Amino acid sequence: MGLRSVLTAGLVVGLLGAAVPAHAVTITGNFGIAGSVTYDTMGLTGDAGLDFQTTLPPPTAITGPFTEVTAATGYFSSVLGMSQLRVDSASILCAPVCIQGTVGQILNISDIPAGPNYTVAPSGVPINVNGFLRSFITFTNSVSAASGLVFNMTTFPNQSGFPPCPSSPVCEEGPFVIQQTASGLTVSFNVIGQFVNGADVGDYTGTFTVTMDGLSLAEAANRLLVTGQDLACGANNTAQPCAFAATFTPTAAIPEPATLLTFGVGSLLVARARRRKKQ
Repeated sequence: MGLRSVLTAGLVVGLLGAAVPAHAVTITGNFGIAGSVTYDTMGLTGDAGLDFQTTLPPPTAITGPFTEVTAATGYFSSVLGMSQLRVDSASILCAPVCIQGTVGQILNISDIPAGPNYTVAPSGVPINVNGFLRSFITFTNSVSAASGLVFNMTTFPNQSGFPPCPSSPVCEEGPFVIQQTASGLTVSFNVIGQFVNGADVGDYTGTFTVTMDGLSLAEAANRLLVTGQDLACGANNTAQPCAFAATFTPTAAIPEPATLLTFGVGSLLVARARRRKKQ
């Protein structure tokens, strides 16, 4: 199955800069976002990509590749003036709907060069994905520029401490932890990097969680090994991208990268299948 038509990573809400701070400060505080994502398989080679999209509620208010959904703290609150996302149709200041919150852009990532829709981000090795999060715009009663804030990814770390997939009910596959639940699969992964705003810098870890209701570990393996279907949500887990939530928290130091593993969730499954065929 070929790669589906995906949201171009260049679909920008708008990058509007602000003045560079007069002196450098450490960026501190937590920051939460939400959006939607599809796990795009690229044939039956084990390669795949995380396709961040907008075609999904939630969120249902501000549209964009990601939306801030938790009240920002520390640096983010003071610099961006962020507030928790809300829609207020009753306010006399809003006609017909008042939307408050922050939107921005998030880059699609893959472990292989996959055309203009993806940025290459192999797991477990030092990388430099500038602007993984960017184009922050704050919405109040009108649209205004937020700042020149960006998040530059430096590591897409591999997981440790769990059995390799397809062990159940929880296993790890490269950068992903996959857990079988009563309703479906929960997939989590981390990104490590720096928030930068002019001279201001802070080291951060972002933890993403995606729930694919209705999808079993066995069916996920079948799609990755046999049918080449994408992993998504909705009817038959094909109809729409899945909701994700992510929380970015400060880190004291960036850990040493682990050994390079293939990005795709099905990589080790594919390798085992090939070995069994040869045997």
